[in-house]
Order: sequence, then C-alpha cells, then structure tokens
Amino acid sequence: MPGSGTAQAKLKINGTDVDTEAVAMVMVEQDLDQADLCTATVKNTNDKKYTVDLNMGDTVEVAIAETGGGTAKPIFKGEIVGLEPCYEAGGETHVLLREEDRRRHVQGHLLGLRPDPQDHR
Repeated sequence: MPGSGTAQAKLKINGTDVDTEAVAMVMVEQDLDQADLCTATVKNTNDKKYTVDLNMGDTVEVAIAETGGGTAKPIFKGEIVGLEPCYEAGGETHVLLREEDRRRHVQGHLLGLRPDPQDHR
C-alpha cells in the first residue's frame, strides 16, 4: 500500500541487481564527517553462490524504494572491504558484506593510514 511508510532495499553488486529474495539485511550508516558505511547480508540462491563469487573491491550500490511501487532512490555507493561467509549445518548459507564509500580510501591515504592504490613502487 503506497504511503504506508514501508520500504524495500534494492542492492546491486558490480552493476547487477541482487534478487530481493537473496537480500536478508541492509544497513547504511551516514555521518557528517566520516565516509558512509554499509553492511548487507545476502543468501546464496540456486542461481548465485555469493559466498564464492564475491571479492574484495566489488562495487555495491543500495537504493531504497517504497514497498509496492515508487522509484528507487540511491543512498549508498561503495566497494566491498570485508567478507564474512557463514556456512550453517543444514541451514542457509549466506555472506555478510562490509562496504565503504571511496571517501574512506581518500581519507586514509591523506592521513597515511592506507597506501595509495596507484603507488606500485
């Protein structure tokens, strides 16, 4: 029912839509003076084995749309910086993704906390 205040997260990895049935959870953290962060949990499906196919540095986009219709509005764009696969005996297999937007890399480089990815010395 439009206008009911419920929303649905739409997730893209490397430009490809993730089936909504595979998205278990998405959380986006946005702060004034820090890079945006995103945590998402995706479940393996018959068509896609996220626990095997995902890599550090893969791009992730999150958009939010009102449930039942409406245009999805982008709220996060970044890359995977952490992967935590979870294999449950007799249960669903899923992977927790940790993503950061590009500002985190720039801030870390400027502070000397991260090497410049362009520096191949």
